[in-house]
Amino acid sequence: MAYRVDENGNYKRTVRCGHCYEVGHNKSSCPKRKQDLKDNIARYTKELEEDNFSDDWYRDNTETYLKNSKEQLAKMTQKGKKRSCGFCNEVGHTRRTCPKRKVAVEEYARELTSARHKLIDNLRGQGIFVGALIETEREKAPAIITDIRLGQFGLNNVISTSHFYRVSMVCYDLIVPQKNSWGQTVTRGNCALPQDVLNINNVSEADVYRSPACSFNLLSPVDLPDDAFDKATSYKEIEKFAIDCIDPR
Repeated sequence: MAYRVDENGNYKRTVRCGHCYEVGHNKSSCPKRKQDLKDNIARYTKELEEDNFSDDWYRDNTETYLKNSKEQLAKMTQKGKKRSCGFCNEVGHTRRTCPKRKVAVEEYARELTSARHKLIDNLRGQGIFVGALIETEREKAPAIITDIRLGQFGLNNVISTSHFYRVSMVCYDLIVPQKNSWGQTVTRGNCALPQDVLNINNVSEADVYRSPACSFNLLSPVDLPDDAFDKATSYKEIEKFAIDCIDPR
């Protein structure tokens, strides 16, 4: 293990080559080793063509060195070319550089970006945000919304004419502590957004598959700030979410 200093003066861990002892690459990708193998092949080939060996032992040794050098060079130049991708199973690239994976992630991210913005429009239209007063369906009690975890919202949560999932992304604090079905006192909880808020594509109510997840009734709306969900709609966050959905590891 070795270290190098980046442009900001910070030390970063890296590798040290076992052939040239430079940092930043290993022996299997060393450019000097690759050139040395080419030079050795040329030298051994020339020596065998000239056949000026004083003993058969030297000739046999040179043939062995030539064979080994060719095998090692072939291994360096063919590295990764026969490796199959863990995403599309094609050879010649890895999962991280897979073009099909890239396209799938970009398509999902584009659709999810649009879906989250539509959902935010519905939230803003109804005044559902942190500080809004609601009545929970689970406790049948008033509560205050403390967080809406929009970063948990994916395309499988979008209402369509097929099955969809309602994720409990709304966090709340109960105004008055309540007893749950086990007799325990609860002061906070989480629930799903109302179905009409999730219905960003205006699907007919008769065609909607109803999820059993608990939601709430809005009692007192609030205004949403312009930057209410900037993080959840940033491309970096959406791309990360898309990768987890398209290619979970």
